[in-house]
Amino acid sequence: FKKIKLYLAKYNFIKKYEIIFAKEGHHSLMWHLGYNYYEGTNGFTQDYKEATYWLEKCYETSQDPDVARTLGYIYYYGRNNDGVPEKEKAFQYFAIGHLAGENIEATYKLADCYLNGYGTPINYQAAYNLCIDEYSPQKERFLNKEPNKFADICLRLANIAKSGKYISKDLDS
Repeated sequence: FKKIKLYLAKYNFIKKYEIIFAKEGHHSLMWHLGYNYYEGTNGFTQDYKEATYWLEKCYETSQDPDVARTLGYIYYYGRNNDGVPEKEKAFQYFAIGHLAGENIEATYKLADCYLNGYGTPINYQAAYNLCIDEYSPQKERFLNKEPNKFADICLRLANIAKSGKYISKDLDS
């Protein structure tokens, strides 16, 4: 029990100073606070409003595409807004993450925005192009047993094929 008290005191001390230095504009601490609140880790309670605040501050100072992607998820699912999506913001942040490159999750979520008309008019061609560009690289990673998002890309391509809106309806594909 004594060890637990010391452990909690240590976390409270660290949390206090993380917040103080983050308020002074330290990028890495804003990042750390944002993700701790987002995930509810390292002694922090999950709090999407606090996560959004710190990740927005972090993004303002760093233009980090991974932070943009996370903000896209927050806004897409309305995590800081009682479940009400903020579609335009989601689209904006996923687009930033995608355009920075090497951010496959931002790419397929941007495709979702085009497929669902989130923050942009529905555009099956744009969604298809985003996914088809990632199909071969993700398939290669899958076949090489490397971390990949092949299933996520295939799911979106299958939904486009199933809809028949951009390519001919092809349930076999």
